[in-house]
Amino acid sequence: MKYSCLIAALAALMLISSANVGAGQTSAPDSDRTQTRRAEAVSKAVHDKVLDAQEAGQANDHATAISILASMLAEDRLSDYERSVVNQNLGHAYYAAGDIASAIHAFEAVLLTPDFDPRMRNTMLYTLAQLCTVNEQYGAALGYIDSWFELETEPRPEAFILHAQILYHVGRYRDMVTPIETALAVARARDIEAKENWYALLAFGYFQQENYAGIRDVNKILLEKWPKKQYWLYLANAYRELQDDAKLLIAYDVLYLQGLLRSESELVTLAQLYLQNNLPFEAGIVLSAAIDDGQVTATVGTLRLLSQAWSLAQEHERAIAPLEAAASLANDGDLYIRLANAQLSLGRHRECAGAVRRGIEKGNLRNPDHARISLGICLYNLHDYVAARRAFRVAADAERSKTTAYQWIRTIDDDLERLRHIEQAEAAARVPPAERQ
Repeated sequence: MKYSCLIAALAALMLISSANVGAGQTSAPDSDRTQTRRAEAVSKAVHDKVLDAQEAGQANDHATAISILASMLAEDRLSDYERSVVNQNLGHAYYAAGDIASAIHAFEAVLLTPDFDPRMRNTMLYTLAQLCTVNEQYGAALGYIDSWFELETEPRPEAFILHAQILYHVGRYRDMVTPIETALAVARARDIEAKENWYALLAFGYFQQENYAGIRDVNKILLEKWPKKQYWLYLANAYRELQDDAKLLIAYDVLYLQGLLRSESELVTLAQLYLQNNLPFEAGIVLSAAIDDGQVTATVGTLRLLSQAWSLAQEHERAIAPLEAAASLANDGDLYIRLANAQLSLGRHRECAGAVRRGIEKGNLRNPDHARISLGICLYNLHDYVAARRAFRVAADAERSKTTAYQWIRTIDDDLERLRHIEQAEAAARVPPAERQ
């Protein structure tokens, strides 16, 4: 995590330190110290060494700068103020050298200075909050930022965002919302442009609070200013949680029309949403194209979903091929029974009977008696009454199918009786009148 104002804060510390280094030996009267603080100063020797260290740092010779300043701290003759100036510069040198832990240690030493200037102290607290966050010392960072807020009268929005980021790292996700909302309010009041990651962090906080209306509203702002696929998906998920199915579909539809839905799960979800919103034809179009393009794998589940879409769209011919492919891939024969019923609805009785037989052969049927009923109906329509009657007799072994099976058996017996009478009548008609009795 990077903090853009960290360098600025360190630069402010250096600016104040440099001004004090150049203050010479001038000091205010010691009388009435309750009203006036004595203007602190540094000796010429300390002044010169600090300047040497600063020059080395400006030349990127951080090791020399650190060496000069660290050796100065070993001297007992430094005043408290001089020691604070050296530690400030040492902290900056360590930071510039990439040694964040040592920089923190140096700046913490500055805070121990008696009668430390309040303006400097607050700048130091904020810097330490930033450095501790960078160094993953989140507990210490939280303490420093809390102390900083106690002293700061007009915090900038970035400070509230830093507070929220620290709360995130210590796992206080729900508490992040208030400082981020405050940051956004301050930014609006001061005409400061809010950043994308502020809103993204707020959306995360709302998610932890299960505030889906808040997630919805934040992602609308994100999409307006920084349109990205992920924000559409977050918005869609918010609509799902809010049970706003119509807008959920719109969000996915927009992504699809922009060509942003590419993964298998996304495309399948869109097809399912179309089905849920009574748009089966659109579901069939999307899923069929995705399978043909290889974006969605032709599995039992996706093929069955495609067949269902075409069936609900009254595209029964189109429903056959994916259902047959799904049935061949399935571990049981149930989809063959569904295929048989689809064939039956199209009047393809021979194909219907063949599908049922394949389903029975594959086995593991959820309702084997229903399969026998379907087989019997297909065979009945083929006028194979003997085989049909046999299928119904097997189905009748199941108590729930007994009534239906015997109704069909009676229908077959009635048809056979009628056919027998017709055959007798036809045979009688063929007998010459002279031979009739």
